[in-house]
Amino acid sequence: MSLLAELQLSCEYQPLIDAQHFTIFGYEALSRFKQCSTPISTSELFKVLHDQPAQLQQLEYCTKQFQINHAPKEQRLFVNIDPHAIPTEHLTVWADLLQSHPKLTIEIIENDSSEDATLAIELVKYFSPLGIDIALDDVGAPDSMLSTLLLTQVNLLKFDRHWLSLSNDLHSMNLLRHLIQFAHATGKKTVLEGIETQAHLLLAQSMGIDLVQGFLFKPQFIHASEYQAFKQVNFDALNTCCGCYI
Repeated sequence: MSLLAELQLSCEYQPLIDAQHFTIFGYEALSRFKQCSTPISTSELFKVLHDQPAQLQQLEYCTKQFQINHAPKEQRLFVNIDPHAIPTEHLTVWADLLQSHPKLTIEIIENDSSEDATLAIELVKYFSPLGIDIALDDVGAPDSMLSTLLLTQVNLLKFDRHWLSLSNDLHSMNLLRHLIQFAHATGKKTVLEGIETQAHLLLAQSMGIDLVQGFLFKPQFIHASEYQAFKQVNFDALNTCCGCYI
């Protein structure tokens, strides 16, 4: 049986907050899944689907369409994109979907191999000329590498929550400070993820971070009001965005 059989999808929207003025800059869409009424781990589901690229492509497209259709109105929307889920032959279909939101930023998963970096750079080269902003996600995560070429090509850097555990490490904080300075010198915004306490927030402010995100702001999270059933997409027949769920 397909891993996607009887799958239902929904979404949670977490705000990105201006670290100085505490206004909402936008929302990141995070997928939520159930199967036979049982919640499923999003990370585990996508991890398994990496060995089944056709199903990965199907699910990635449907979740992004759901996220765009249910997003908070007139707010900037951040969506995560796995470069492995967008084959070259479907780029135009994806462009139609992503351009259907007027204030969209793609978050590309921080790479853990040279192949991932190559795929991510190809997506940046395709989508940036279309006016779609690109963020590099999970910068500094313990199990990731960092492509310097990719670092220069994106519009926004999202720093992994792991940096918060290194606040007493002088070398790590110097590196983070210089990455933030590089971002600002090249016109990029910065985000620090994993903000859960006032101490985390004060650290972000002292480092000059632009935007913060995390459970400290949980009262401002927004949940889609429903789950909807997954339905297969016929990419070959899809000339423009159309419904992929029922």
